[in-house]
Amino acid sequence: MERLNRDMTERFLEHQRRSQASLQHWELERQRQHDQALERWRQEAREHERAMFGLFARMVSECNAAVAAVAKEAAKYHSGGARAAEASRQVEEEGPHDGGERSVQAEENGVKEEEVEEEEEEVQEDEASL
Repeated sequence: MERLNRDMTERFLEHQRRSQASLQHWELERQRQHDQALERWRQEAREHERAMFGLFARMVSECNAAVAAVAKEAAKYHSGGARAAEASRQVEEEGPHDGGERSVQAEENGVKEEEVEEEEEEVQEDEASL
């Protein structure tokens, strides 16, 4: 009877050791897989963040280029308007002239007669819209 009890106890303890080892092995494997998944997620998050930052930087660059182009056009418009206004003032100060002289005067100032008229119309439209 003692031998049977001892044998049963040894079997039970051996089964418990195997179960415990199996459980520890399973927990270690689960932790390893969890760590791998977490590292993979972090790497993907870094890549995504880099991609989003690249997109953001590209968009800011494009916006800056667009603003610079608009500012350049506005400066050209305003400087063209100033030239046209100056040409108009000079023509008015000199008194009435025929169209040929006005055209010559405008061209001397670097502005064609059509541009002078267009600039004057745009200025009037802008003032009317305000």
